[in-house]
Amino acid sequence: MKKKLISAFTATAMVATVVPAAVTQAAPATLKIASVVAVDSNNVKVTYTVNQKKYTETVKTSKVIKHGATIVSFKLKGNNYSAKLSKPFSNKNYVSVTNNVNQGNAALKSNSIDTAEKALKNAQTFFARLKTTEVSSSQYSILKNKITQLEQAIQAASISASFDAQNVFNQSNEKMNAVKSMDVDIAATLKISMLGESMNMNMNGAASIFVSPLLAKYNLTMDMGEAGKETLEMYMEEKANKYYVYMKDSTGWVAEEMDVSSLLDLSSSLNLSSSMNFDGFSSLRAVGMESIDGRDMYVIEGKMLGEDMEKFFKDTGLLGITDVSDLGLTADEEKLMQDLLSKMFKDMGDFTVKMWIDAETYYGVKYEMDLTDFTQKMVTGMIDVVANMDELVGEISTEELNSLKQMLKVEEVKISMKSSNFDNVSTFTIPKEAQDALKK
Repeated sequence: MKKKLISAFTATAMVATVVPAAVTQAAPATLKIASVVAVDSNNVKVTYTVNQKKYTETVKTSKVIKHGATIVSFKLKGNNYSAKLSKPFSNKNYVSVTNNVNQGNAALKSNSIDTAEKALKNAQTFFARLKTTEVSSSQYSILKNKITQLEQAIQAASISASFDAQNVFNQSNEKMNAVKSMDVDIAATLKISMLGESMNMNMNGAASIFVSPLLAKYNLTMDMGEAGKETLEMYMEEKANKYYVYMKDSTGWVAEEMDVSSLLDLSSSLNLSSSMNFDGFSSLRAVGMESIDGRDMYVIEGKMLGEDMEKFFKDTGLLGITDVSDLGLTADEEKLMQDLLSKMFKDMGDFTVKMWIDAETYYGVKYEMDLTDFTQKMVTGMIDVVANMDELVGEISTEELNSLKQMLKVEEVKISMKSSNFDNVSTFTIPKEAQDALKK
């Protein structure tokens, strides 16, 4: 009996010892992820706790971590986890490419081509090391395009240094002044807001011009949004040393004989490409080479100062600005107006005309102007001119005129032109209806 009791006690003790151990193994302590940091595109350093004890371990990810990733998957202690990275993953090669491209573009702005070329070479080296599995397809394409754009910009800058902008411009001016006929496509955008109400106008037009004797036709469309759309068909011709203009409006054709000065003003306003052929630029800068319709083009920027603009706009009659002697003012009023206009132009700073000149023929084939800031300053300047001549205004007070500065905002004024078919314009005739209008 005694032996049995001892055996039973021993067995009970063994069970009491073994069973708790078995239970502990079946229900391990909870593992909590504290932080996950990417080591590289294949590994993460995981900090976790078990029974309030902290551990750190580096483990492989289930798949390659792409640049910018925020969620990663990995296996730890035999279990699979998906966790948020403490900070988005930055692939070193991706970052290096981006930084070098930015450095290259910055160097080009300061005209440091050598520095830009070194940055480009570094960007290309890091890009070659970048695996397509480490970035998304869009990220890879964006980086590749940025490198290509920097390469093209450096090439253009290098070529820019190889040609004389002034010489190219002079040759183009000489060639354009000898042109006997050409076609011109014109596009203009005007956006103005007044008291919060916007007015938008888009103008598109085409012109065919024979210089001597003058024969020209214009087809213009002006889209003013809610205000509607207007079209203009017009012809000009020189006949027996006289000049005639034919224009079609909503009532039909109207025609009249014009004196030479009025005709030149009108012609300059409509044919902006001919207005570009002058020596009014204070500086010319070679931008680079581009291709238009498979032909190499010199790209030049010409900067015009305020005082140059005054002469240009008066000579061409653009924007209605002509010699103040045409306004019928007294001598004192005329002097005051002239002084105010000169000050207005001087205060307007400068604006730039971008020109594309055919590298083989030296024809000017394209022009672009952003006149937004220029027009805003001109509007403000004209208000100042009128405000300082309130005796000419009558019932409108200076205060009312000055308040316009706060109400009127020029949002966008852009003009672009393309010239083609030099000395090869298709012949045309003025419609009979237009000619008949001259007899009325």
